[in-house]
Amino acid sequence: MAKAYEEILDAEKDLAQGQRDYNEGLAELRDGEREYLDAKEDVEEELAEAYAELMDAEEEIKKLEVPKWYVLDRNSNISFVSFELNSEKVSAVAKVFPIFFYMIAALVTLTTMTRMIEEERTQIGTLKALGYSKMTITAKYIVYCGLASFLGSAGGLFVGFKLIPYIIWNAYGVLFHLPDFIAAYNTRIGLIASGLAILSTLGATIYACNDALKEKPATLMLPRAPKAGKRIMLERIKFIWSRLSFNHKATARNLFRYKKHFFMTVIGISGCTALLVTGFGLRDSIGELATTQFNEIFKYELEIEVDNGWKDDTAFNEMLEDKSFIDSSIAVYSHKGDVSFKDEKEEVIIRATNLEELGEFIEFKDRASNEKLMVNKESIFITEKLSEVLELDVGDEFQLTNSDEKVAEFIVTGITENYAGNYVYMDEELFISSFNVVEEENFILAKPVDIGTEFEDIITEKMLSNEKVLNSTFVSQTKSTFDNLLAAIDYIIVFIIVSSGALAFIVLYNLTNININERNKELATLKVLGYYEEEVSTYIFRETRILTFIGMLVGLGLGNLLHAFVIITVESPSFMFGRDIKLFSYLISGLITIIFSVIVNLFMKKKLANIKMVDSMKAND
Repeated sequence: MAKAYEEILDAEKDLAQGQRDYNEGLAELRDGEREYLDAKEDVEEELAEAYAELMDAEEEIKKLEVPKWYVLDRNSNISFVSFELNSEKVSAVAKVFPIFFYMIAALVTLTTMTRMIEEERTQIGTLKALGYSKMTITAKYIVYCGLASFLGSAGGLFVGFKLIPYIIWNAYGVLFHLPDFIAAYNTRIGLIASGLAILSTLGATIYACNDALKEKPATLMLPRAPKAGKRIMLERIKFIWSRLSFNHKATARNLFRYKKHFFMTVIGISGCTALLVTGFGLRDSIGELATTQFNEIFKYELEIEVDNGWKDDTAFNEMLEDKSFIDSSIAVYSHKGDVSFKDEKEEVIIRATNLEELGEFIEFKDRASNEKLMVNKESIFITEKLSEVLELDVGDEFQLTNSDEKVAEFIVTGITENYAGNYVYMDEELFISSFNVVEEENFILAKPVDIGTEFEDIITEKMLSNEKVLNSTFVSQTKSTFDNLLAAIDYIIVFIIVSSGALAFIVLYNLTNININERNKELATLKVLGYYEEEVSTYIFRETRILTFIGMLVGLGLGNLLHAFVIITVESPSFMFGRDIKLFSYLISGLITIIFSVIVNLFMKKKLANIKMVDSMKAND
C-alpha cells in the first residue's frame, strides 16, 4: 500500500507537470495563430497589390503599338545599287556588240576571200582541169582563212578577257572602292566566242569558194568579162539626169553597177553608225533619268519619315514652319504595297494626300503628250513603268494590297511619267476609307529654302535630333548616284566610239581597197586620158562618200531601233530609262562616221597615186 501510495504521488506530480506543459503549449499555439493571422492578412494585402499592378501592366501592354522591323539588305545601299546599275549597262552593251562584230567579221572575210578567189581564178581553173576535187581546192582557202581566224581569236581572247575588262574595271574604280581585278579565262565563253568567229569566217570562205567552183575550168581560166552597162532609174528622170556632169553620171552608174560593193559598204557603215547612235543614246537615256526624275518630276528636295504623334510635337512642327529652313512641306501617307492585275503582281509605294496640293511637289503628266493629268478626289495615278510591266491602261481595274495586307480595288485614271521606282498616287480620303486607316500621315515632303552640302547637313542634324523623326533623306543623295552612273557610262561611250570607228575604218579601207584593185585598169586608163590625180581621187572617193552617206542614214535609223532594244533589255521592273535620243547624238554619230571615211580616203589617196598608166595597156593573161 505504501509503495502504491508513492506511485500515486509520483503520478500526480507527472500529471501536474503535464498540465503545466499543456498550458504552455496552448499559449504557444494561441500566439502562433495570432502571428499566422497577422501574416496572412499582410500577404493577402501584398497579393492584392501585386495583382493590381499585374492588371495595370497588362493594360499598358495592350496599349503598346506593334513594333515595325526594318530589314535593310545590300540593295538598300546606294553604292551597291549604283554599281549594279553600271554593271547592267555594261551587260546590255555586251549582249549587242558581239552580234555586230561577228556580222562585220563575216562581211570583211567575205569581201576579202571573194577578192582573193577572184584574183586566182586562173589558178583555180587550172587545178580543177588537172583533176583536183572541189574539196581539195577549197581546203587551201579554208586553211588560209582558218589560220588567220585562229590567230585572231587567240589575240581576241587575250584582249577580251584581260585588257578590255581591266580598262573598264579601272574606269569604275574612279567612282567605287573596288578590290584588285582578277580575270580568269572562261573556257565556255572562250570556246563559244572563238567558235562563232571561226565558223563565221570559214562559212564566208566556203560560200565564196563554192560560188567560183560552180563554173567550168575553161571559164575559170579566162578573165571574167566586164559587167555590161545598164540604164539606171535616174536616167529616166530627164530633168535631173540632163543637169548632171559626165563625172557625176559615171558615179551614178558605178554605184548601181557594183551592187555587191554597194550593199557591203552600206551594211558595214550602217552597223558602225548604229553602234555609235546606241552608245550616245544610252548616255541620253541615263542623263534624262537623273535630270527629269529629280528636277522636273520630283520638285521637292527633302523626305522626312516621322513617327506617330508628330502632329502633337511642338518642337517638330516649329521646325517645319521655320521659314529660314523649310520653304513649304506636305504630309502624305507613304506605304509599301502590291499591285495585282491578271495574275501578275508588282511591288509599289502608295502615296496618298491631297493630290492638288501634291501637284506642287510632284509633277503628274503624260510623257508622250507632255500634258498634265486631271486631278480630282477619285484620281488613281500609276507610274508608266508599272503600266508597262503589268500591261495596265487607263480604265483598267486592279487590286492594291497595303502594308497591313488589306486589299482594295481601284480603277486607273491616269498614267504619269516616272523613271525611278513604281508609285500609286491617290487622294487621302479615298485611301483612308478604302483601307480603314486610323493612324496619321507618316511621311513629309519638303522644299528647303536652300540647297547645298553644308545647308543639307544642318537640316539633317536638326531633323534627326527630334525623336519624332525616324529618317531624313535629301533627294540630292539619290540624284548623285545617277550622276555617277552617267559619268561612268562615258567610259563605255569612249569604248563604243573607238570600237565602232575601228570597224568603220576596217570596212571602208577593205572595200575601198578592193574597189580600187578591181578597177585598176579603168583608173589607169583615166590617167592616160588626161585626168589629174586629184580628179581620179575625186572620181573614186565620190562613190565612197555617197555610200558612206547612205550607210550613215540607214545606220541612224537602225541605231534608233537598237537603242530601243538595249533600253528595254536592261530596264528592271522598277526603273525606266529615257526613250528619246537627242538630235546632237544623231549628229555626232554621223559626224564621227564621216571623219573615219575621210581618214580612209586619205590613206587610199597614196594607193591611187601609185597606179601606173602603163597598166591600161596590159592584157589579161
